[in-house]
Amino acid sequence: MVPFLKLSRPFIGLTLPALAILLAVFGIPMVQLLFTSFNAPAFTLANYQAFVDQTANLRVLSQTIEMSLVATTLCVVIGYPTAYVIAGSSKQLRATLIGFDPGAHLCLDPDSGRPRPDQQPPA
Repeated sequence: MVPFLKLSRPFIGLTLPALAILLAVFGIPMVQLLFTSFNAPAFTLANYQAFVDQTANLRVLSQTIEMSLVATTLCVVIGYPTAYVIAGSSKQLRATLIGFDPGAHLCLDPDSGRPRPDQQPPA
């Protein structure tokens, strides 16, 4: 059996350009925003104190967190069992179940119902 680290070395090298782009596009601006929130007008927590002092802000924040938790829970409760059933089903049933996916038609050839040649994974 080949160790996992030996198998993953080439794949880590392939992900470095993507990680660099993600860091440049998302990471650096988020860190700059964090420093700006502390630095206006001086390096203090005054901006966060002003946010917490207003009850409307706290109400909106709690509703946002609640909605995100509900959405995440629903996706997990519906998505994992669905994926498990699709992965363990026969080929015909799998095609039928994937057909219920609203976006599945984007990857299928309209004439044969099979995956498009440009959408098939390499052999």
